[in-house]
Amino acid sequence: MGPNFEDPVLVSPDTIRVKGAFDTHGSVIGTVMIGFLIIPEHIPEALTDPIVGIAELPNDDLETTSCDAADPGARITSGPFSKDVPNNQYNLGVDAKVRVIGLSVAVKLADLDPGQSQDPPAFETFTWCVNRKVKAP
Repeated sequence: MGPNFEDPVLVSPDTIRVKGAFDTHGSVIGTVMIGFLIIPEHIPEALTDPIVGIAELPNDDLETTSCDAADPGARITSGPFSKDVPNNQYNLGVDAKVRVIGLSVAVKLADLDPGQSQDPPAFETFTWCVNRKVKAP
């Protein structure tokens, strides 16, 4: 459970596409923001000057489904995200090894229990980090 990245794709020599899947328990209000860093392996200056991007996942692109037959109120919200970023900083090629670090921010509806007062919405953040290879289109 939680967001993840696929391998980045070299769309053109000048562009890398970062994509993946967002998911969370419960329902989401509004747009989900996924910030990410791409840090190429063996490039020391990338540790202080990474490739940076922010993908937006509009609520209309999210799907909420029931996830537990015993608890019909239990829900999972999920959707794909994608963002193209410039590749002119390090000119990464196919098979370049990178570390992709992500942070998702979503506004979540509170869980509603029958007969109890409703809590206000709240921010949910999730961070993750994965090793990937740049792939050809």
